[in-house]
Amino acid sequence: MSTQNIHGSIPALITPFTKEGVDWSGLDRLLEWHIEQGSHGLVLCGTTGESPTQSLEEHAEIIEHSVPLVKDRITVIVGTGSNNTADAISLTKAAETSGAHAALIITP
Repeated sequence: MSTQNIHGSIPALITPFTKEGVDWSGLDRLLEWHIEQGSHGLVLCGTTGESPTQSLEEHAEIIEHSVPLVKDRITVIVGTGSNNTADAISLTKAAETSGAHAALIITP
């Protein structure tokens, strides 16, 4: 991960849900809207993005879906913190593998 591009307006993105789970088309619209509006980056899966209520699988799926979609256009910071050390490590590895520019981590 590289932190060299972290600057400017980097909003924490909410994660939209439907009754069935993550609203993938809604998430895509939010990602694209922020890029079109000139955001310099986004924070995905932070506490504003409902990470405390997401399953580990949902969290990883959001990372794997979103980072490749936007990373070549804006900076992507992924919330990977957890009270569980193994989960924090797993999510941070997923963020790194997906190509995220940085991870936002709380101490487990």
